[in-house]
Amino acid sequence: MSYTPQPGTLQYRVITWLKLQPIGSEFPSAVIAEELGVEPSAIPSAMGYPVMHGLLSRRKEGGLVMWSLGNSTPQPKPEDYEPDVPLDQLPPIKVRPSRMPKAKAEVEKPLQVPVFLKSEAAPAPVAPPTGRQFRVGEYSDGTFIIERDTQRIELSEAEFAKLLDFVERRQGVAA
Repeated sequence: MSYTPQPGTLQYRVITWLKLQPIGSEFPSAVIAEELGVEPSAIPSAMGYPVMHGLLSRRKEGGLVMWSLGNSTPQPKPEDYEPDVPLDQLPPIKVRPSRMPKAKAEVEKPLQVPVFLKSEAAPAPVAPPTGRQFRVGEYSDGTFIIERDTQRIELSEAEFAKLLDFVERRQGVAA
């Protein structure tokens, strides 16, 4: 199986740059990254396929990763390599005994779940008020309103003050 990096990718740029260097020369990731204008951490993470297919060779020296052109021979498989088993030949999945559901000899008494009828669940509707509606309010501009059914009276601050004087005098007489 052959591997050819796409033009413009980091793999392509690294291989092209290494081809321009003297044969057999090795460079650390930081030098290659500086020449190509990328982060040094991008070099090792992006070069997996070129190394696996033999286009690049990688060697660790102290704390550095050294890169050079490979001989285009794919790397040999590790000694402990075992090919994956085809999916149709996989053994059935075994469930651990602690995860298996336990069979019950007898069915215990079922839980008592309360059942609400529609009439019990919803509260009784509130009857509309009987008689005449009466509301009093004050606007932010100082106007007071008195509403009774469809009738509405708007009072200015001076008119409302006169109404309060009348109510206070009446309460004084009643007391």
